[in-house]
Amino acid sequence: MIKPALGAGGRGVSIIRDESELPCAIERARRYGRPLYQRFVAGAPLGLEAFIVGGRVDACFVLEDQLGPEFPSPLGHATPSRRYDSHAPQLRTLAQSVVDALELSDGGLNLDLRWTAHGPVVLEVNPRSGGAQLGPLIQYAYGVDLCAANLCVAIGTDPRHHLAIVHRRPAATRLFVRHGRGVIRRRGEGVTHPLDTRKDDQRVIAGILDVLIGTAATTAVDGWSLLGHCLVSGSTVDEAIALAQEIDDDVGAFFEVDP
Repeated sequence: MIKPALGAGGRGVSIIRDESELPCAIERARRYGRPLYQRFVAGAPLGLEAFIVGGRVDACFVLEDQLGPEFPSPLGHATPSRRYDSHAPQLRTLAQSVVDALELSDGGLNLDLRWTAHGPVVLEVNPRSGGAQLGPLIQYAYGVDLCAANLCVAIGTDPRHHLAIVHRRPAATRLFVRHGRGVIRRRGEGVTHPLDTRKDDQRVIAGILDVLIGTAATTAVDGWSLLGHCLVSGSTVDEAIALAQEIDDDVGAFFEVDP
């Protein structure tokens, strides 16, 4: 793996399968900063969203991540995770070891990991709360307001009353991402708008399309256009993940992006 050392938001990432690909990958990473070289780690993708108070992990949530075949960052997140619930104490201990190693004191912590045959492997440490829809996902699933907790840290007040778990509700998020950086077009006049078909579905908590037909997407990652996102619920995490995927499929059936 070659990627920018920090702060690129998934941009400039390459998986190298042949030595001939190395020069282009290095140049791609250098567009955003100093290149970082990593061993590729195979395994199930998962994440941790934690919050630190006084140097201790006060809240910790396990996320099942969904990846695309080529896009460099997770396309979706889901929680609570039945697959990793039994490993929650081990993962919390791992988060605390990161906090101790980096001497972090207060605020959010976001970790990207892979679950391998030998347990969890840390890929990336972000000493901040996660971006995209992770805040709303945690708030819907657990009633925990990470944004308010971060604000309390910023103004010097106790954040812990925002970190208490109120409930546990299955939920998932999904980014609508399509390859191409050109003009966004409608695939066919007879196709129903992907969010209109879900407007009466109470499992859809939020759905946003940040695009205008006839223009290019305002947000992009390398050769990919970001069209929007959704936050959905379900009776189980698997149902929520499946619903988010269905909406993503509907977006793909409605929109196409020029190369």
